[in-house]
Amino acid sequence: MRRIIIAVLVLAATTFALDPWEASVDANLTLTQNAYSDNWAGEETGALSWTLAFNSIVQKQLVDWLHNRNTGNLAFGQIYSQDKETKVWSDPAKSSDLIDLESVFRFTLQGFVDPFAGARIESQFVDANDSLNVRYINPATFT
Repeated sequence: MRRIIIAVLVLAATTFALDPWEASVDANLTLTQNAYSDNWAGEETGALSWTLAFNSIVQKQLVDWLHNRNTGNLAFGQIYSQDKETKVWSDPAKSSDLIDLESVFRFTLQGFVDPFAGARIESQFVDANDSLNVRYINPATFT
């Protein structure tokens, strides 16, 4: 997991170093926590969840007739919950997991239509459906 995060950060830093690309990045960390004391009459349990998300757009008019736009949406989050009776916190469970990267080359021909070519990959960081075989960047969908 650390390798993936480092690779994404290196890619983002490299993208920003390129000039004069127009770049926009929105990064956010959401943290939610709830807890109930013993004097609460309900049977709810405590929970803690977090999500880290990055949304970016990097674009440039490469030449008069070719424009490139790259978008990236990354998100990962986990949730921890309490056992109703023992009040022991559980191991984390994945709540959000998204890798969505897209690149579109638009041929700006100033005509009736602007043809384009694009590529997109959609995946998730961790595929833990099989606890004995945890896979990273799986499944991957290329379009």
